[in-house]
Amino acid sequence: MKLILAMLLFLVSLDIFCHGNEDHSKKKAKKNTRLKKSTKKKVRLESKTIDKSIIKKNEDEFEDKSQKIKTETSKVIEISEEDILRKKYQKINSVYLKKIKPIFKKSCFDCHGVVEKFPWYYKIPGVKNYIDYDISESKKHLNITENFPFISHASPTDDLKAIRKTVKDGSMPPIRYWIMHPNSRLTKKEIKIVNDWVVESIGILND
Repeated sequence: MKLILAMLLFLVSLDIFCHGNEDHSKKKAKKNTRLKKSTKKKVRLESKTIDKSIIKKNEDEFEDKSQKIKTETSKVIEISEEDILRKKYQKINSVYLKKIKPIFKKSCFDCHGVVEKFPWYYKIPGVKNYIDYDISESKKHLNITENFPFISHASPTDDLKAIRKTVKDGSMPPIRYWIMHPNSRLTKKEIKIVNDWVVESIGILND
């Protein structure tokens, strides 16, 4: 009996000893692994959130820059178009000053430009008012006081077409004017010079 009790005590002590010496590091390692995984998930989530905000910011900055570039480009295009048009006007005007203005000065300036000298009958009562009114109305349609492009309610191209038409059909200067100013009528040579200038000028503007 004593022998059996001794063996039982021995076995119990052996079990306690073995259980007390059990290695718990694996369990702890498993817990640490889980903590590491959860930490990694949090870091990944945070990094994703940061990445999205950075991407959004970069997209906004890129869009702003693109808009600025478009605006600056359009301004450059507008300025260049103005420069091109100005050069076209200068080219047309250079021929106008040399060939056309002397003709217009003789035949058109008294109504559409600056009157250098009024005729003797301008002082007659009633005639003065009529002439002043005629000049005023003429300048409303076309004022060639300044050089080309002229002052009018139409575009430079339309002004040129109107000049070509009136010169071709002989309606300008009007009969009531050239009866008192016979030298104001355009000769065939002058009509050709004006017509050639108009055709060339319209071609330059449409180029």
